[in-house]
Amino acid sequence: AERRLEKARELGATLIINGKEENISQQIKTFTGGLGVDVYLDTAVTLDAVDLVHREIAIKEIVCYRHIFPEVIKLIESKQMDVEQLITRKIKLDDIVKDGFEASASDPSKIKILIDLGSN
Repeated sequence: AERRLEKARELGATLIINGKEENISQQIKTFTGGLGVDVYLDTAVTLDAVDLVHREIAIKEIVCYRHIFPEVIKLIESKQMDVEQLITRKIKLDDIVKDGFEASASDPSKIKILIDLGSN
């Protein structure tokens, strides 16, 4: 978690909350002078993929703001949003188990692994 927080600082984040060590609600109130926020994003969820598969746990994602994804894709495509620094590894689809799941499970510093779906 600390590596990811440091990466966020490197990328310019100024208000960072370590949810494992801090009370998120209290920190938000502190950052906003007691006002709070309408919405906050918890984007640093870490799951043990091997454990989920082993225990046959299904994860259902619920996206409340899916209308923003086309806008974000346009920002990335037009180079207005630089995400290259977040990609810690690029792999081929055939290597997803060894170089994807196993690598990210054994090394939490892997922030985002980009999978090339066109390669075999």
